[in-house]
Amino acid sequence: MTQKNWSIMENILASIDDIRPVFYKRVLQGIAAGTFVSAGYIIAAPIVFKLFLPKYLDSIRYSQVISLEFIFTTAASYVGSVFRSQKMIRTIYLSSVGANVIRIGFIVGLGAWLGIWGVIIATLGVHAVGTLFNFFLWHHELQHYQLG
Repeated sequence: MTQKNWSIMENILASIDDIRPVFYKRVLQGIAAGTFVSAGYIIAAPIVFKLFLPKYLDSIRYSQVISLEFIFTTAASYVGSVFRSQKMIRTIYLSSVGANVIRIGFIVGLGAWLGIWGVIIATLGVHAVGTLFNFFLWHHELQHYQLG
């Protein structure tokens, strides 16, 4: 791609002023889509397991609960895309390091205490806390943007 074409592509990307009014709407749409996918999986899992994975019928409940992760994943994907598109490198690092520190703490603590259910709860908790942490980082970036 030539330099001229690249600069045209850069100008097409949304600015933070364009993203701000629709940010929470897009996050809520992602949560709604994730909820829909998760509900579909929860409904379909028993049938799929009985047809294709009959040896693993005991794990249906675990997979149904872990599918709730879809609720947070779509919203987190959007927030991560916003951070990357705005080149918020510091925020990306904080989000990544924060999520991994929380993940390790939750999995070690809850996994040791509750076994497989602890790991499942830890995974869901990491996504929920990570989403809230990303909202905090977004607000921090908005304040920094307004002051700068």
